[in-house]
Amino acid sequence: AIETSGFVYDFTSNRVGIGTASPGGKLDVTGAGAGGSSLIMDNNTFLSWRNASGSARTIMSSDSSNNVNIKTSDGLAIRFINSTGTYEMARFTQTNYASFGIGTSTPGAMIAASTSATAIGLMIDQRGTGDIVRLLDAGTNVFTVNDGGNVGIGTSTPSQKLSIQNGNLYLDTGYIKVGDYP
Repeated sequence: AIETSGFVYDFTSNRVGIGTASPGGKLDVTGAGAGGSSLIMDNNTFLSWRNASGSARTIMSSDSSNNVNIKTSDGLAIRFINSTGTYEMARFTQTNYASFGIGTSTPGAMIAASTSATAIGLMIDQRGTGDIVRLLDAGTNVFTVNDGGNVGIGTSTPSQKLSIQNGNLYLDTGYIKVGDYP
């Protein structure tokens, strides 16, 4: 090895160490530099990886507005996975086609959540005063759950526990119970 501290190149393993005399990978940065950082990148710089065909692909960049951009190319997904590294247990996936998956590596909709646990599949805990949920179709409100828990179908201002505007309620089987009746 050239030198034994600071910058080390290990001839036997073809590894580079910064801050370590025994690099554990092709590049091993140990310890923090100025400001507590191990790696500092300037604005308008890129961090890339080389894919199986040898082409460099940018995975992280910064821009002149100090934004950090995590991106993908070739239609690949960005995945945050569990400690075992399995895609079946993906924690978060965002594909190149704007699909967003939680608990799935293959979201089948714009937003898809999947769990095989007995936990609740979706929980929204709105602690402010705005609506809890609002669904729109081409800009027109079709479903609302307001701050008090009232549900509106066809209205964004439900005044009762269930408010239906400009439509009918269809019940195929069963009955609607009002108080003790029927």
